[in-house]
Amino acid sequence: MYTSPVKLREEGIMGLAVKKSEQQPAHWVHIQCTVGSKVSVRVGGDQLVYDPQSNSPSWNLLLIAGGIGINPLFSVLNHVCDYYRGKDSINYKPGSVELLYSASEPKELIFKESISEMVKTYPGQLASRYFVTRAVGGCDTKDLSDVVIERRISQSDIQESLQRLKKLKNDSILCLVCGPPPMIDSMEQILQQQGIPKGSIMAEKWW
Repeated sequence: MYTSPVKLREEGIMGLAVKKSEQQPAHWVHIQCTVGSKVSVRVGGDQLVYDPQSNSPSWNLLLIAGGIGINPLFSVLNHVCDYYRGKDSINYKPGSVELLYSASEPKELIFKESISEMVKTYPGQLASRYFVTRAVGGCDTKDLSDVVIERRISQSDIQESLQRLKKLKNDSILCLVCGPPPMIDSMEQILQQQGIPKGSIMAEKWW
């Protein structure tokens, strides 16, 4: 789900991005699914949960997304922005957020425009960096929040993000990771090497 819990609660809308594939159920979604089709929904993974309460710390968040794994992390971003706007009913003030988002090609960086608009709206609180692993030619734009880096997310990228988040007044950091299994394993290992305890790392493993 990429929509905010507030949107689900108030409007009954749950958005889900599905990558086109010949395999089911993705193939059915892209080829046969129409308005009015009935689907069954179940919870896949339950290890990536951002549900702060009024007495929770104002965590700074490092979000690391690979490909279609942006789904739950975009939901978290939407949720954080709802808190910034005061739309959620509980009295909670979130910290700052950095997103590292990787995909194979620029066109697979779904939600990029929406994310960049969020960064422009909350420049001191949100930051994003985009990575592509099979790009052709340069992808940079004038806006630094829109720079697309042509390589994988590296240990130094994670280290830089953590250093920036640690420099802020609040030093409580949560790291949320979602993407292909090898990527998740690699990111978890790097985060632990950077001193992030296991209890502060959440990964969506739905398989």
